[in-house]
Formats: sequence, C-alpha cells, structure tokens
Amino acid sequence: MNRWLVCLIVGLMWGDCLVHAETPWVVYEGSDGPGMDKHIVLVSGDEEYRSEEGLPQLGKILTRHHGFKCTVLFAINPEDGAVEGTKNNPMMPMP
Repeated sequence: MNRWLVCLIVGLMWGDCLVHAETPWVVYEGSDGPGMDKHIVLVSGDEEYRSEEGLPQLGKILTRHHGFKCTVLFAINPEDGAVEGTKNNPMMPMP
C-alpha cells in the first residue's frame, strides 16, 4: 500500500515526464550554476531498475541545483507508443 502511495506522489511530481511516441524524450533547460552551457543526455530502457522513473528525477535535480541542460530519452513500446521499461521482462507484469 505504501509503495503505491509513493508512486502516486512521485508520478504527480514529474507527471510531465509521462510521454507518448510523439516526444519520446523530455528536456529540462539549464540555468545558472557549475553546469551552465553543458548538456547531459540520460538514456532509460532497462528492465530492472525503473530508469524511466528515476532518470527524469535525476535530470530535474541536475538542472535545478547544478544548472545542466538535461535530456532524458525513453524506451518506447513500438506497438502502442507508450514508455515502457519492462516490455521484454517475463518476470515483471505489464501495468
């Protein structure tokens, strides 16, 4: 029960990261800081660590607190165009 509540709160915090095939990426523009004028690209698509959830959070942290421009790329299910990190994992049920 607590896990679902945490997922809901995190989902509401970075709801702009739930993308469809039209834009299989999210860009966070940089600001002042040590990372100003530097661009980091984060690529998700693993089957175990839910990087499609964690990397957007990391991108926001790097942007807000360090000034980097961050782009997060997602693994896309070719059948329906949804972001999906567990498509090929038989141990992980589909949502």
